[in-house]
Amino acid sequence: KQWYQRRVRGGMSECWYFSYGSNMSPLQLSKFSQYTDVKPARLNGWEIKFDHADLFDDEDPDNGIWAVDPVNTGICSIARAPGCCVYGVAYKIPVSSLAVLDEHEGSTYYRHQMSIQMLSEGEYRGSVTCEVYVGFLTRQEPHRRPTRRYMDMLLAAKEFLPSQYFERLEKIETFL
Repeated sequence: KQWYQRRVRGGMSECWYFSYGSNMSPLQLSKFSQYTDVKPARLNGWEIKFDHADLFDDEDPDNGIWAVDPVNTGICSIARAPGCCVYGVAYKIPVSSLAVLDEHEGSTYYRHQMSIQMLSEGEYRGSVTCEVYVGFLTRQEPHRRPTRRYMDMLLAAKEFLPSQYFERLEKIETFL
């Protein structure tokens, strides 16, 4: 919270947010934030994993995404992996939306600033600092896999993902 307050006082009204999970879907992100720009992006040195246990509230009607089998269902996170990369979507969002995203991501993710590359003129280039949520290692369990509904949210970002990466996501085994 102190970092957030410093950034607002510093005069920044917007920041870049990199999503590699369900928030890649503009419809999903719109539940938490508006955005003024969106670009395909890549995070080098990391890989996507679907082994993250999520804490959810049975009273929440949106939990149909995860609640098919709470013991075995996983959502995605990222793990350091030299030579790998994670593709996703970079959104320019109001800094004030970070507090809302922090609450949504809950106690299972932490927000970290990382450098990403954005697609420009057909190539990933440059380096932009953005906000990225990384799952706590204590919540990762290798036997987990995503639900079909959760994967469909990731696949909704097809226009922002390289075709090979999209095809890889399509092949991931899911629950119903």
